[in-house]
Amino acid sequence: MQNIGIREIAEKAEVSIGTVDRVIHNRGGVSKSTKEKIQEIIRKYHYEPNMIARTLASRKRYLLATLIPFYTRNNTYWSGPLEGIKKAASEIADFSVNLSYYFFDQHDADTFHEATKKLLNSTPDAVLLAPVFYHESLAFLKACEERGIPYVFIDSNIRGLKNISYFGQDSFQSGYLAARLISIGCTSKSRFLVIHVAKEEENINHLKQRENGFKAWFGDHEHLGKAVIETLYISGSERSAVKRLLPSINNHKTKGIFITCNAHIIARSIKQMKTDHLRLIGYDLTKDNLKFLKSGTIDFLICQKPREQGYHGVYSLFNYLVHKKPVKALHLMPIDIITRENYRYYLEFE
Repeated sequence: MQNIGIREIAEKAEVSIGTVDRVIHNRGGVSKSTKEKIQEIIRKYHYEPNMIARTLASRKRYLLATLIPFYTRNNTYWSGPLEGIKKAASEIADFSVNLSYYFFDQHDADTFHEATKKLLNSTPDAVLLAPVFYHESLAFLKACEERGIPYVFIDSNIRGLKNISYFGQDSFQSGYLAARLISIGCTSKSRFLVIHVAKEEENINHLKQRENGFKAWFGDHEHLGKAVIETLYISGSERSAVKRLLPSINNHKTKGIFITCNAHIIARSIKQMKTDHLRLIGYDLTKDNLKFLKSGTIDFLICQKPREQGYHGVYSLFNYLVHKKPVKALHLMPIDIITRENYRYYLEFE
């Protein structure tokens, strides 16, 4: 007999686990055809709902706190994880699990610190967070551990800590791949830019991992010609971005630019300069980036399934707290390479 749980029933019936729970406990609000479909799966796999019934009978309520950057007009990436988080929240709401949302400015560590103070005051049972700021995250997570609050990472991983799980990309390996892509066709000593759209004093954890991976590839392939790699931190207006970029781009040895986030901001400046010889690689299939991918300004986008990160991150905490299930420690997202030729197959928005 195959072991099956309520989530597997929901997947087989293509409904939410809340719908399955309503059928199991005969609470109504489910169409006749859907109810019969769920009941057939329950009979087929001999599902026994005793465990979930005991959980519900205890009437314990859980509060999960989420801590991620807010999304803006110039950085829509974080709308993806939030959509995934909210989708999971709606599916587990019938299990007395509530979510609270805390946001911060990914370019302002003070806002992260303020958000963590409010979060801890709410005394959550568990936390899902993007540990963007390295040092501030360490202080916050120490406080979580002192209070016995389990936590899961998305988007950015800090190794060596006690997080239950991590959902996201291998940032180092994605930077390593970016270097391989950007160096294709370069036969002589070349020059490349690594651009962080951030303030230089910020300790942006995952962006530095991407840069380290990028540099490591060239270090491992010096036989192709030792590359010169310049790192720039650019923040502020687009006009200032153009001014900062000009000296580096006008250097005829510069062959490509690796943009670790917000690629569209740099791509807009590059397009104004009308340079055809530069290969641009950025991250994330957002609407802003797509425009420059389609026009040919951006050559490659590396994607990391942000909605899935948020969705599965919430479920990992749900399974850990409510179902007392062990959770796999590492869930690495695929490193997808998006081009003008294949972007349509990856679109998750209209």
